[in-house]
Amino acid sequence: MLPRLHTRSEGSSTVYGAPKACRGGRPPYLSGGGDSQSGDTVLSGVLSSHWLQGTCPHNHLDRVVALLERFFRNCPCEKLDYGQYRYDRSIRFEPVCVQVFFDSDEKRAKRLHGGRLCVSIPGSALDFIGGEKAWELTCALVDECWMKGTRVDCAFDDYRRRILPHQIAEVAERGNFTGFRRWEPVSPRRLGGAREGDQVTFGRRGADGSGRFLAVYDKLLESGGENPAVRWEVRFAKEVARDVVFRLSECRTVEAYTTLLGALVGGSIDFVERTDRAGDKNINRLQRLTWWAELVTELGTIGLCGRTPDRSIPKSKDWIETSVAVTLATLEQAVGQEDFAEWLDEVIRAGRGRMGVRQRGMLQTFWERGFTRWCDEGGVRHVLE
Repeated sequence: MLPRLHTRSEGSSTVYGAPKACRGGRPPYLSGGGDSQSGDTVLSGVLSSHWLQGTCPHNHLDRVVALLERFFRNCPCEKLDYGQYRYDRSIRFEPVCVQVFFDSDEKRAKRLHGGRLCVSIPGSALDFIGGEKAWELTCALVDECWMKGTRVDCAFDDYRRRILPHQIAEVAERGNFTGFRRWEPVSPRRLGGAREGDQVTFGRRGADGSGRFLAVYDKLLESGGENPAVRWEVRFAKEVARDVVFRLSECRTVEAYTTLLGALVGGSIDFVERTDRAGDKNINRLQRLTWWAELVTELGTIGLCGRTPDRSIPKSKDWIETSVAVTLATLEQAVGQEDFAEWLDEVIRAGRGRMGVRQRGMLQTFWERGFTRWCDEGGVRHVLE
């Protein structure tokens, strides 16, 4: 029996920032429940959100746990005296492995994590509740718990298997793609040549990455034959994830959510036919490869521009506390508190004389938004950011 599916109809609600073209073509579907790996080859493909992670204010712990209990009501939770990411406490929902990491007291939370806890929901848990509930959960976490995304994965399972990962690697070898600078084929084989896996990745993860990472892999090999699809999975992190999660939460219909998921996958990369002709350095003039043109007609495309650096008073304060505080403490220890205070006062006076338009703009914004203290906590933080 097939899971319940939602089509991405042409009459769907408009998605913020989405071009009109992203609603055209033959639609893929949103996974509706059960296991997303139990696909049917009759379908063109299935869309899903395959990881959701973010931070919420520390004082919203009870609200976050109550919300997760509502969506994972048959999954018992356990409070643990350890955590990850330098948190010393956690709550774990079994068997779906949903986790909440938090600090044991508010003072520790402010010192180590900016007064925020972490919610981690893996793809298996989102598959467990289904696509529509995953959309509702995303909206609820942002609207009710003030979550800021730190990671979100958007996936498309192509049951038609239009192109295999090692074939995409051949396309990348010829330089016929844009959107990333780095790519890597990952195709382990057994002795004799049989493939154990087939994957190609674009981008870089971790601190050196841009916040976008695309992995295309053969689920048929990975799942041992349970899922016959080729999966296109875009993993958003850092500030990009924050933007994506917010935009997903703005979708007020499941059709709009489905449309945006597809457009985010389709807009993550472009495959074009590069030539040596003069003028072909203009990407917009290059012809899309046939198989890719067919796929993005179904998915639509939304490109995410880079976020403008946050140049604000609170951000400057955070930078001092995380990147400069240890150096300042070292200098104070070296010369003594009195000489250090005198030197620091001179440095600040010299800095006032070098303040320019950007710094005055930061101050004006800070005052206009009604800040009267260093930390923008609680409702003030939510409204301003």
